[in-house]
Amino acid sequence: MEYFVIETDDRRSKPLKISLLESELKSEEPITKKINVSQEGMVCEVEYVDFISSPIPLFSDKFKDIASTYYPDLNWRPIFVVTKDKNLVYWLLEEEIVEEVVEEDEDKQIKIKKEELEDRTLFIAKLGKFKKITIVPLALAESILRNNLSGIRMKKLKQY
Repeated sequence: MEYFVIETDDRRSKPLKISLLESELKSEEPITKKINVSQEGMVCEVEYVDFISSPIPLFSDKFKDIASTYYPDLNWRPIFVVTKDKNLVYWLLEEEIVEEVVEEDEDKQIKIKKEELEDRTLFIAKLGKFKKITIVPLALAESILRNNLSGIRMKKLKQY
């Protein structure tokens, strides 16, 4: 099976940024974030993208619906985002972070250990000590492209 890393497309001018505290993530309570998208009385242009990769991966409703079609057993937690002009729901994937399945080679190419995957679906993997990356299988990657989700960049993973 082929896999892809997905990340927020850094070519976007101003993707929405959401920061969450560790204590918020550990809480069982619903999370609501109020985001100020204005600056000194002016409204800033913000792109509401379908995937936010950093600091933690967050998925739009549309992304979650597509992923849930393929993988209905995934666990999701809502993050309510309130801005001056919109109320949105992003989703946090509440699955175990997979360790030791990816590594970066000397050319900064990310490789995935084929035998460690066990036919995984959408998952988050630890790369190095601190970085987390989101990985999707080919079928979901193709569906993301067909459904024209915004703000997502994909890189095919080499297998070893």
